[in-house]
Amino acid sequence: MNFSGQFNQLSWVGDSQEWFSLWSQPRQQCEVYRYCGEFGICQHNASVCTCLNGFQPRSPLDWNLNEFSGGCVRKTSLQCGDDDRFLPVHLVIETSNQRLNDDIETADNCEQSCLNDCSCNAYAYNTSCLLWNESLFNLQRFQDGNGGISIQLRLAASEIPSPEGKKPLKAYIIVLIAVSILICILGCFLFAYKMKQRGKIKYRIRETSPAVFSIDREAEQGKLELPSFDLSTVAAATNNFSNKLGQGGFGSVYKGKLQDEHFGMARIFGGKQTLANTNRVVGTYGYMSPEYAMEGTFSEKSDVFSFGVMVLEIVSSKKNSNFYFLEESYNLLGYVWQKWNVNKVFEIMDPTLSDSYNLQELLRCIHIGLLCVQDHFLDRPTMSAIVSMLGSEGALPLPKQPAFTIERKTQLSDILVNINDAVSINLVTITKPEGR
Repeated sequence: MNFSGQFNQLSWVGDSQEWFSLWSQPRQQCEVYRYCGEFGICQHNASVCTCLNGFQPRSPLDWNLNEFSGGCVRKTSLQCGDDDRFLPVHLVIETSNQRLNDDIETADNCEQSCLNDCSCNAYAYNTSCLLWNESLFNLQRFQDGNGGISIQLRLAASEIPSPEGKKPLKAYIIVLIAVSILICILGCFLFAYKMKQRGKIKYRIRETSPAVFSIDREAEQGKLELPSFDLSTVAAATNNFSNKLGQGGFGSVYKGKLQDEHFGMARIFGGKQTLANTNRVVGTYGYMSPEYAMEGTFSEKSDVFSFGVMVLEIVSSKKNSNFYFLEESYNLLGYVWQKWNVNKVFEIMDPTLSDSYNLQELLRCIHIGLLCVQDHFLDRPTMSAIVSMLGSEGALPLPKQPAFTIERKTQLSDILVNINDAVSINLVTITKPEGR
C-alpha cells in the first residue's frame, strides 16, 4: 500500500528492469478514502487535488509534493450568524456524515437552519433538507460536469466572489486581442522607421491639395517592402496629427485612416489577396508562424498563430521562446500538445491560478490556443471565429498537431570526433551565426 492508501500488486520485469502494475485497488486515486483530505476536491482521471473556494491547503509544502491527505482549511473563519453566505457548488460528496431533516419544507428554511447552527458547513435541498455538520471529504469533480449534486457551501461573506469584481478568463483574452492590435500598429510604424534609416524607403515630402496617395512603380510591382506617402496624405489621415495613441521609443504614434480606407498592412496585399511574400522576415522568436519563418509567406493566419502562442503562455505562465522540457525535448507548444493527447491538461495550468479559474473556460482556452497554432495555416480559425468561440459554449473542432513540435534529441555519437581522423586547428575566430 502506498502513502495515498492505494493497494498495488507489482511484478518485476527483468528485461526492462522496472516494476509492472498487475492490479490496484481502488482503481482511481480519487476513489481512495479521504485522498484529498478535508474540503479538498479530487479532479477525476487527473489525480490532482484542489481546495474548495474559500479554502487553502493546510500544508502547501505537502501539496507541492503531491501529498494531499492533510486537506484544506478556511481562509476566513465563519462568523457564526447572518454574516455568513452560501456559494453553490456541484460535485460528488460523501453522504455518510450528512443529517436529514424532514421537518423543514422549504429551501429558505433549510438555509436558515444551517445558519443557526455554528457547526453547519453546507446544506442541500431537493425534496428534503440535508445538512453537513462535519468537515466535507471524499469530494470529486468530473471534467464533463456530470455526476454529483449541488450543495450550498457556507463561507464568510468576504470569501464570496463578487460578480463585479471577478473578471472571467474570457475577459482577459478579449483585452489581449485589443492590446495585440495596438502592438501590431506600433510594430508597423517601427518597421517603417527602420527601413527608412537603412535607405530602403523614401518619403517624398510635398505639399499638394487635395491629399493624394502616392506609390511608385516599384511598389506596384511588389519590389518595395513599403509604399511611400507624402506629408499631406499622412496629415489628412491623422486629422492633422491630432489622433495621438501614445509615445514610443522612436517618437509619437498616431492613429490614421487613408481616404481609400485601407490598417497600413495593405502595403503588399492586393484587393482580394490573403497571402503575401516578403524577402525580409522580421519577428519575435517563439511567435512567428512556420510559413512566415521558413518561407517568408504571411497572412491573417500568421497573426492567429502568434495569438495562439500568447493564449497558451497566459494559461501556463511560461514563455514559448525559452521553454524547454528537458526530459522529452519539447518546446511549450509540444508540451501542451503532449499533455492534451494524454488528457492531462491540468498540468499545463499555472498552479497559482488554481483558485481563480473556471474549469470549462480553462479547457476551452487551451483548446482554442491549440487550434490557433496548427501547422498548416488553412487549418487555423480566423480572428472573427476566435472571438465567436470565446463568447460561446458551442462544440469546437479537434486540433491537429501544432507547428514546431517535433521532438529534438541529440545523440552523443553525433558530437564526438574520432581521434583517428585527420584534423586541423583554425586559429581564426568567427562570430556565431544565428538565423532571424
